Amino acid sequence: MKVTPRHDKFIASIADSPIHIIATMRGKDQYEIDKDASGKLGVKKLGVGAKQRDGFEYEFTATFLLDQKSNTAEVQKDNTHIFENEGAVVLTEKHGQKVIQWANSGEGYTPPVRNGKTVEEKSTDLKKEIIAICTELGGSSNEKLMEIVKSKEPSGNPNKMKDEKIMKELLELLKVFKNEQKEEVK
Repeated sequence: MKVTPRHDKFIASIADSPIHIIATMRGKDQYEIDKDASGKLGVKKLGVGAKQRDGFEYEFTATFLLDQKSNTAEVQKDNTHIFENEGAVVLTEKHGQKVIQWANSGEGYTPPVRNGKTVEEKSTDLKKEIIAICTELGGSSNEKLMEIVKSKEPSGNPNKMKDEKIMKELLELLKVFKNEQKEEVK
C-alpha cells in the first residue's frame, strides 16, 4: 500500500475543509547541552516543530509551538494576524474570542485549490453538466424535467444554484431521469 497519496489526500481534506479545524501534532524534539548558573552541565529539551512531514504545519492558517514547561504558545505562522506580534503567550479565552471573530468574518478566505480547480470552478462545471443534460432532454418544454429541477432549485434555473451538494443531488436525479427517458424510447 502506498502511504504518500493517502497522506496527501488526508492533508488536502483538512486544508480544504469547509469547516474550521483545530488540530494538534506531536512535537519534534532536539536536545542541547547547557550550563546552568553554577556551571553545571545539563540537557535542555528544545521543541522545534511538528513531528509530521516537512512543511505540513504551513497547510494551516495559524500554527503554534506549545511549550510544555511554561504553557506558552509561540506563533510559527499566522495568516489571521492576531498573534504575529505577541511572542510567547499563555493562550486565553480572549485569544479564542479573537479567533472565532476572525473565522466568522470571512477575512483572509482563499478558495481551496487542489487538483487544479477551485471550489467555484467545480461548481461551474456542475452547472454546465446540469444544463447540458437539461438541454438534451428538452429544457423548459419538458414538464417532468422541470419538476425535477424545481425540486432542487425553485426558480427552475440551474444558474442560480450555489450549494454544491444540492447541485450534485440534482445531477444524479437528472442522470436517472435521462436513463428512464432512454428506456422509454426503446
